[in-house]
Amino acid sequence: MAERHQLGGARWRSERLTRAGLGRVRMSTRSNHVRDRVRAILEKQLAAVDSLNGAAVVVRRARETTDGASEADRADAARHARTSALKTIQAAGRGRSAPVRFADILVATASRGVAPTDDAAAVAEAAYDVLGSGTHRVQPPASRGRSLLRSAAQRGLGPLARLEARLFLGLSSLPHPALVHATCEGIGSVATGGWIWVIGTFGAYLLRVEGSDRALKVVAPTIAAVAFISERPAKAFFSPRRPFNHLVTIMLLGGKPRGRSFPSGHAATSFAAAWSLGSVWPRRRPVFLGLAALVSSSRVYLGAHDPGEILAGTALGVALAELLRRPLDRLLSEVELPRMRPNAEAQDEHARAGPRSTP
Repeated sequence: MAERHQLGGARWRSERLTRAGLGRVRMSTRSNHVRDRVRAILEKQLAAVDSLNGAAVVVRRARETTDGASEADRADAARHARTSALKTIQAAGRGRSAPVRFADILVATASRGVAPTDDAAAVAEAAYDVLGSGTHRVQPPASRGRSLLRSAAQRGLGPLARLEARLFLGLSSLPHPALVHATCEGIGSVATGGWIWVIGTFGAYLLRVEGSDRALKVVAPTIAAVAFISERPAKAFFSPRRPFNHLVTIMLLGGKPRGRSFPSGHAATSFAAAWSLGSVWPRRRPVFLGLAALVSSSRVYLGAHDPGEILAGTALGVALAELLRRPLDRLLSEVELPRMRPNAEAQDEHARAGPRSTP
C-alpha cells in the first residue's frame, strides 16, 4: 500500500512537472509568434515612410494622440483591454491614411509594451528590433524609413530634450556586433539589483583586503536600501507623472518601450556602490565610478534606458549612499565580522597547538 502511494505521488509530481514544462513551451511559442507578427507589421509600415515630411506627419499624429496621458494611464488602459496585444496593434492599422495608420500602430505598440501583461516583453522586443539599432537587421527601405523617423522625432523638442535625444542616439546607434551586444546584456543581468557589487566586496573580504570589512558593512545595507527605494517608491511616484509622449519619442529614436523605468535602478545601485566603496578606498574611486558608468552606459547602448533615466538614477544612488554612509559607519563600527581564514593558516595553527590529550 505504501509502495502504491509512493508510486502515485511520483507519478503526480512527474505529470505536474510535464504540464509546467509544456506551459513554458507554449508561452515561449506564443511570445515568439507575437514578436514576429509585430515585427512584420512595424517593418511594413516603416518601409512606406519615404520622405521627411511623411515621417513628420507620423510623429505629429503620435504625439497628438498621446498628449496629456501619463505612462501609468496608458499601461493601465492596456492592461484592462479585452483584446490581445497583437489584435490591438493589428486593429490600429486598419483604414485611414498611411501616416495616421502608422502613428496609431506606434502608439498601440508603445502602450502594449509598457503594460504589465504576458505579451508586453514580446511587443517591446519587436519594437526595439525594428526601430532600434540592435542585432536584428531590417530591409533597406525600412532602414531608410527608420532614419527619417528619427530625424522627424527630434523636431519640436526643447533644448534639453533635444540634447537627451542626441546623447541617446549617439550611444545606442553605435555598431552592435553580436559579441558586444551579448556582453552588455550580460553586464545588465549581473548588475540587476546591485548585488554583484556586494559579491565583489565579499570576495575582497575573503581575501582579507585591508578595509574590506568596513566596505562590506557599508555596501550591503546601502545597496539593499537603494535597490528598494529606486525600484519601489521612486518608480511608483514618477510613473503616474511621467508623460507617455516622452516614452513614444524615445521609442521612435530606437529605445525599447518599458514601463516604470524612471529612475534607472541599474544606475542607482551601481553609483551608490561605487560611491560607498570610494569612501573606503579613495584612491580606487575613479575605478569604481568608471565601472558604474560602464554598467549605466550599457543600458543606453541596449535601448533599455534613456540618458534622463540614467542621470536620475545616478543622482539618487549617490545622494542615498552619502546620506547613509556616516550613520552606517557609526551604527556598525562596533560590529565585528567573522574572519574567514585560509585552510593552510588554520592547519598551521592546529599543528602548533599539537594533539589534544584524551582523558
